[in-house]
Amino acid sequence: MRTTLIKTTVIAMSLALSSCATMQAVSPVQTPPVSTNAVSEVKETKDLASVVDELRDTTARTLVVFDIDDTTLTAEQFFGSDYWYEWQKPENLGKSEKVSCKFDYIALNFEAQTMKPTQQDAAAIFNGITHDKLFLTSRGANYRGPTIRELTKNGIAFPKMLDGNEDGRIWNWQNADGSRKALLSYHEGVFMTTGQDKGVMLLFLLDRMKRQYDRVILVDDGMINITNMQRSMKAAGINYTGLHYTLIDKPFPINPELAKQADDDFDESRRYLKEVFPTRYEQLQRGECSY
Repeated sequence: MRTTLIKTTVIAMSLALSSCATMQAVSPVQTPPVSTNAVSEVKETKDLASVVDELRDTTARTLVVFDIDDTTLTAEQFFGSDYWYEWQKPENLGKSEKVSCKFDYIALNFEAQTMKPTQQDAAAIFNGITHDKLFLTSRGANYRGPTIRELTKNGIAFPKMLDGNEDGRIWNWQNADGSRKALLSYHEGVFMTTGQDKGVMLLFLLDRMKRQYDRVILVDDGMINITNMQRSMKAAGINYTGLHYTLIDKPFPINPELAKQADDDFDESRRYLKEVFPTRYEQLQRGECSY
C-alpha cells in the first residue's frame, strides 16, 4: 500500500476543467408544480443493456443519464471505493474506526485508485447509445482529474455537451436556505455535483443548457438517487424511467475480514503520509480537513 498515495501532488490539478471554463454563482432552480400526466416507473436490473431495451422503438426526446461509481465503473479494491465510503457512514460503521477527514483521504485515494467496468460490455453499451446522454455523479468537482482518467482508460467515449458548447462550466451552488454550498462542474459530458440531490441537479443543468426532454432514463446503483430523480421529474412533468442497478453487491453489516483489511490499508496510508509528507500528516491528525 505504500504506492497507494504516490500521486498525491497531482490532486491540486483535479479542479481544472479547461482553459476556457466559466465560473458562475447560482441560485437554486425553482421547482415547477407537480404534473399528474408524467409517466414514472422504477425497475431493478443487473444488466446495463436494460437501458438499450428501454430505448428501443422510442420516438420521445430522451436523455439517458448514467451514474459512475458501481454503475459504469467499480473500484478494484475496497479501501477508498464507493462501498468503503458507504461503510464510513455512521449507520454502517459499527465498532470500526471512523476515518477523520474522510474526504481528504478520498481525494488521495481517487488519484491512486484504479477502476474496472462493472460488466465487460459496459463501455460498448454506453458508447452505442445515440440519444443525448451524460454522466451525473455525486463525486466532488475537485475529483475531476482521476475520474476522467479512469473513464478514458476503460474505453468510455465522452458524451457531447448538451448545448453543443465544448467549453466546461463551473458553478457555485447554494441551497435556498443557505444550509449547503457546493461546487458543480460540467465538462466532457460529465456533471459532478458534490453530493447534491441528483434530481434537482439535473433540472438545474437542463435549465442552464436550455434543453427540454420528454423522457429521462437514469441508471444508478443508489436507490436514493433513483427516487430523488423520480420526484424531480414528476415535478417537472417529464416522463421517467429509473433503472436501479444492483449488480455490485454492497451488503451491511460488512464482512469482518474486509473491515480489517480496510483498517490495515488506512493505517498503511497514514504511515506513508507520516514518512513522506509529515506536515500533511500532522494536519490530518489534528482534524484540519481541506475538503
